[in-house]
Amino acid sequence: MKMKTVATFILLASVWLGIARADRPNILIIMTDDMRFDQMAHMGHPYIQTPNLDRLAAEGMRFTQAYASSPLCGPSRMSIFSAQLPPVHRRIDNAFYPDDYAVYLPMDFKQQGYRTALIGKYYEGKQFEKKVRDSVWDFWFKNGGPDFSTYTGSTAKERTDFYREHLYYDQEYEVGHETMVIKGHQTDILFDQASQFTARYMEQPFFAFVSPFAPHLPFNPSKRRLGKYTGKGIPKADNLEFGVGYMKPARTASMTEVYERTCEMIEDVDEGVGRLLQALETSGQLDHTVIIFTSDNGVMFGEHGFGWKRHPWQESVKVPLLIRYPNQVKAGTVCDVPVTLADLLPTCAELTDVALEEDANRYGKSLVPLLTGRKTTVRDATLLLQYNNGVEAKEDLLSEDLEWVALVDSRGWKLIRYRTHPPENMRPDYGDTFLFNLNADPLEMKNLASSHPEIVMELKKKLAAELADGNAKADWL
Repeated sequence: MKMKTVATFILLASVWLGIARADRPNILIIMTDDMRFDQMAHMGHPYIQTPNLDRLAAEGMRFTQAYASSPLCGPSRMSIFSAQLPPVHRRIDNAFYPDDYAVYLPMDFKQQGYRTALIGKYYEGKQFEKKVRDSVWDFWFKNGGPDFSTYTGSTAKERTDFYREHLYYDQEYEVGHETMVIKGHQTDILFDQASQFTARYMEQPFFAFVSPFAPHLPFNPSKRRLGKYTGKGIPKADNLEFGVGYMKPARTASMTEVYERTCEMIEDVDEGVGRLLQALETSGQLDHTVIIFTSDNGVMFGEHGFGWKRHPWQESVKVPLLIRYPNQVKAGTVCDVPVTLADLLPTCAELTDVALEEDANRYGKSLVPLLTGRKTTVRDATLLLQYNNGVEAKEDLLSEDLEWVALVDSRGWKLIRYRTHPPENMRPDYGDTFLFNLNADPLEMKNLASSHPEIVMELKKKLAAELADGNAKADWL
């Protein structure tokens, strides 16, 4: 990571000499793990209750076409912190960690007067973590795994079962350089820590990345919500396909319970968001804080015969994105423009007058023109990636992982191109090219590739150009 010299000194000197606190808003990014874009009440969900997320949507801007750069948490999260695509930042797989990253944007906020906090999940590799824990993050509160001090098993299965049972409750946390066991449910603990952090040292603006592990498996909601939605089931949708593809009977049987527990865990998150909003309101910082709520990727619960992430379908790649900041964002606004999570930190930088390091490979763009209504788009098309040429950690790939690239353009066209597709015994009807008009067909039920070859060709050229700009090879396009 490059260090700024003269520019950084000037900016820091300005802070030291007394830049008015009111001129620099706080930044609060709340990122869940594996949360669908449609699992909130204001999105029309039939039973989930999310009053605090609904409040963010009502008091800010809701993005209907927000996408992860890759539907996998490791690559997606580093795209946020770098504003680059996975082929550039090289975090292309969950089991592969580069030793270092050329660009790490939280450092820019730290160097230019922001008090920084990492609270929750952090997933960029132990070596890099050691480098940034003290140099970038003023407050480090990372969730770990279960407390294995009470574990008495001896087999791999027993250890896995213990992990699944004890993750989320009474687990380990890394607080600075210490590891300690803290009693209680993880989601509650993380939001309590975030609430306490925002009230400290109020003379300095903060940049806080709060990342609850929920609603990621193993699906352990708080005891006060466990079982609340038993029997509610998965909301019916035309693109649900059970008993076909990868959704065989055994998997189908467990999917309903998984979905119900996920909804309960999202309500735990919503409650935590409410406590955090209350803390900001009590300290007088609520309207002076840019609040961003999102998730690192989505998850499929049987759509198109799939039951996982890492796929190009909307339920896997599209994420919730809510931004509240009354100073710039009109309440209750909706943006239908395709954007990507790589846009978040460039957006925060413009809102805070933080100068980002020069980077010719930056993919993310500031969304401020959309937030303020000055523009109706920030790019012509948004690139979505799962395909990686030469994945370095094959052990991380599951049997249903497929190589693909996809693109969504500003007109609502979505092109998916597969390099490898499911084996014939899984989905014999599957092709390698899909074209959807998301405006008319949001559930992606009608493949228009054969009837609109001219659109396919146009988007393939755009796709190839985007990949080339991102240093990704895709000769098979």
